[in-house]
Amino acid sequence: MPLIAFNTEHIADIANATQAHRSEWDAIWNGVRSKLGDVISEALDAATGLSLDERTVSYHQKSDLYTQQLLARAQATASIGQIAQDTGIAMVKTLSG
Repeated sequence: MPLIAFNTEHIADIANATQAHRSEWDAIWNGVRSKLGDVISEALDAATGLSLDERTVSYHQKSDLYTQQLLARAQATASIGQIAQDTGIAMVKTLSG
């Protein structure tokens, strides 16, 4: 009977939802890209120092990194939760004799 419980599945759920909806985010980004005219694209390039293609690559890299970090946090939190539960049970057993 665990005395401490950690609800970790929601962290992984967010990461999985991010992956599942990636095609939707990509479609939105590609829609914006297709609607930008050359003049607007050039102005953004000058303002940001990155071309539209470079910003697209950056977007994908950041999205991938975000998802990887969420999944890593979910695993780490689950491990910490398990350690806490095991420690709590061991302490109760020791104290109760």
